[in-house]
Amino acid sequence: MNRWILAGVASLAVVLASCGDDASPSAAGIRPNQPASAVGVRPDGPPLGVDPLVLTDVACPPIDGYTGPVADEGVGGATGAAATIDAGDFFFSPTCVVNDVGDTITMTVTNSGGILHNVSIADQGIDVDVVPGETIEVSFELGDAPLLYICKYHRTAGMVGAVIPVS
Repeated sequence: MNRWILAGVASLAVVLASCGDDASPSAAGIRPNQPASAVGVRPDGPPLGVDPLVLTDVACPPIDGYTGPVADEGVGGATGAAATIDAGDFFFSPTCVVNDVGDTITMTVTNSGGILHNVSIADQGIDVDVVPGETIEVSFELGDAPLLYICKYHRTAGMVGAVIPVS
């Protein structure tokens, strides 16, 4: 019986250790409200800045003015000015995409989920539904601030993403 108790305690310790705060922005070297150019990555070229990070080390930074939940599915880089996004049920993957400032981005979004989703970018007047199994493309200009996009049907469940500009 003691072996079962020890095994249970050991398993609990492993689970609790894996639920630590390692994925926090500060753990990845990103401070809240840090400009995207300080993130230190370029999706299609060499690292930027003094302390470059690789995409796998970057947590999706907080988006100024957005206080709702975010289903964090990581950070990805665009290929040139093209970004590929998976719209699953209640998440965008990757959640954040890093790309160059001033590019016209074409974002290809595939709904791999089982319910209707949407891509809305309020700042650019974009509001497009994506039915299950469908792929859509939306194009937009990337300025020097993170550009928020949401699923208007599931934003409150954390279905939010951003395109992060770097220069």
